Amino acid sequence: MKLVPSALISMVLVLSATALPPTAASADSALATAAYRPLTPCRLIDTREDRRTKPTASESLLLTVRGRCGVAADATAVAVTVTVTDAAGAGFITAWPSGELMPLASTANYLVGETRANAALLSLGADGNLALFASNSVHIVIDISGEFFTSSAVASGRFVAITPVRAIDTRANAGAALTLNGSVEVALPATVPADASAVEVTITSTRASAAGFVTAYPAGTARPFVSMLNTDAPQQTRTATQI
Repeated sequence: MKLVPSALISMVLVLSATALPPTAASADSALATAAYRPLTPCRLIDTREDRRTKPTASESLLLTVRGRCGVAADATAVAVTVTVTDAAGAGFITAWPSGELMPLASTANYLVGETRANAALLSLGADGNLALFASNSVHIVIDISGEFFTSSAVASGRFVAITPVRAIDTRANAGAALTLNGSVEVALPATVPADASAVEVTITSTRASAAGFVTAYPAGTARPFVSMLNTDAPQQTRTATQI
């Protein structure tokens, strides 16, 4: 796995691994009988480029998912990173299955001028799409890293828990913060099974010198144009995601 920070920043990264995301007892039924399939990280939407205009307060959007970014026709849910940026004021964004009533819940929260990201597992509507709602005017960026599909398999694509372990801490392991467009290859802990297709990780950044973002992706592949974590000096930020 590789980690790359971008923008005019230097920063310290801390990465802890577990495995694939467990399904909580209260999780949507679309995830309850599903297996996980990792995808090459891909950008589904960036309203700064796709629309040119910022979604307005209380505006709803329909986002086509199946058939894009490698998402299969049998996908029932997706693993995404939802990023909001250039917010006109405090608010929240909600993402939910299209064709259903909007839930009283938020997927990401933001304050004026902030850039914030949050990882989410989202069920797709019957038409394979997602609905988006922004309570205040803000640009929306959504990157996808995996999909779930209905499966009766006993093990393939299922979550296998391991004892949480720190895979890298650049304050100790590498000895120096990552610089602009720098990268580091992270060896997986020995406790991760050799046949694992993906891992669940928590990525933490600290001591960032300026605002920027971090991308994590499979080692040996081309760096995708997506972000997993947004940094904001001098704050410490973190996110959980699947790679």
